[in-house]
Amino acid sequence: MEILSAIEAFPRRIYTGAFGWLKPGRQAHFNFAIRTVLAESFPSSPQRVRLLLHSDGRLEGTFLPIDKAPSDLLKLSFARQAVDSRNILLFHKTTRREIYEKALSEAGDADEVVLWNERGEITECCTANLVIEKNGELITPAVTCGLLQGTYRRDLLRRGIIREEVINRQELSKSARIYLVNAVRKWRRAELLPDCNARSKKRALQ
Repeated sequence: MEILSAIEAFPRRIYTGAFGWLKPGRQAHFNFAIRTVLAESFPSSPQRVRLLLHSDGRLEGTFLPIDKAPSDLLKLSFARQAVDSRNILLFHKTTRREIYEKALSEAGDADEVVLWNERGEITECCTANLVIEKNGELITPAVTCGLLQGTYRRDLLRRGIIREEVINRQELSKSARIYLVNAVRKWRRAELLPDCNARSKKRALQ
């Protein structure tokens, strides 16, 4: 809206865009798709916007203020149970968040939870994708491990800033640098809680 205000002489006010298709025989079908409202109706503070598609086709848009991010390192713990990498819901952003909510409810002193699959491969965190530094490279778990691709993660992959690789629990525990990334917060440093490293080493010896 700031860019439009700078280059256009008059405010757009409320308007609607449309899209559709044309077929031979002068057939066509169009539908209204985009609606904009006055910028004055939105809060001036940064907002997290969600567009929800209901099963009956209804679209619902909501926005919430973005909470101030902690300035310190985020504390991480491992989820108590593995996720099933074949669960199709892991690959899509839906309102079915029982897996993530349960993991966070069991997080204890941790700020976030690291999820892992039945093969012991790291997948993601509950609200962000995960990136580690390994041999001088920035690595993110492969999407085939069972995780949400994430728009910011995909952009980082496209630009060659990070690359995909299978990461196991031991590799994460040994990593000197851990980051959480998402489109809202971008990059945030994190570290595993000390007891997580101890539990990981104990499992490796068993």
